[in-house]
This record gives sequence, C-alpha cells and structure tokens, in this order.
Amino acid sequence: MNATPDNALADLQTQLAECKAERDEALAQQAASTEVLQVINSSSGDLAPVFDAILDKAHSLCRATVGNLAIYRDGSFHALATHGFPEQVASLMRYPSPPNVYTQELIRGARFRQIKDIRAIEIDPGYRILRALVEYTDIRN
Repeated sequence: MNATPDNALADLQTQLAECKAERDEALAQQAASTEVLQVINSSSGDLAPVFDAILDKAHSLCRATVGNLAIYRDGSFHALATHGFPEQVASLMRYPSPPNVYTQELIRGARFRQIKDIRAIEIDPGYRILRALVEYTDIRN
C-alpha cells in the first residue's frame, strides 16, 4: 500500500494528538505534585491535610470516584484519608481493621488482582468494611 499525502497527514495528526495527551498528563501530574508539596510545606505537623491532598490528587489524575489512603500497622489497616465513600463506609475505614483474605495475599507479596464483583464473593461476616461497601455503595470492584 502506498502512503498518500492524506494518509501521512492523518498519521502525523494522530501522533501529535498522542504527544499532546502525554504532555497534558505529565503537566497534570506535575501540577498535582506541586500542590501536594505546597500542602506539606504549609502543614504545621498536622498530616491529615497532606493525606487528603495526596488522595484527592491521585483520584483526580486516575479519574477514580472512590478510594482511601490506608496504612498497615500492628496487624491492621486503617484509612488516613477517604474519598467519595458514604460516611457509613468511611467511618469504618478509619478504625483499625484486620486484613481480609485478599489484602493478606498482598501483604505476603502477591500481585494485585482485580475482583470483578465484590457482591459475587463470599464475605466474612466479621469483615464489616466489605459488608458496608456492598450495602451502602454500588461499587463492584
């Protein structure tokens, strides 16, 4: 197939659009990093606004609707910041919670795997956060 000027122009336009998208993403990441660093610089030892800013920027960049920033300490997870969850779920996430079967695998070094639909898996009756996710949200994975 011979390249025509129209085909060559279309290819160049596609490449330009891809380059612009990459540039825009890099600029957005840079701006988010700058904003988080400004929050860190202005915090006077209170890290809650820092964690909120990190989570907010991560969700903005990833276009995520919900999520949390949690730590694992003394055998439990607890959220330092939450984003987009109903208060019934967010409040549970703030308290120490033992790892579930999936997070235990991650702790042991397994690769992350997506759960297609949390409503289709067996939920341990003692794992209140997962039960609340199913009850109060339409989150599937």
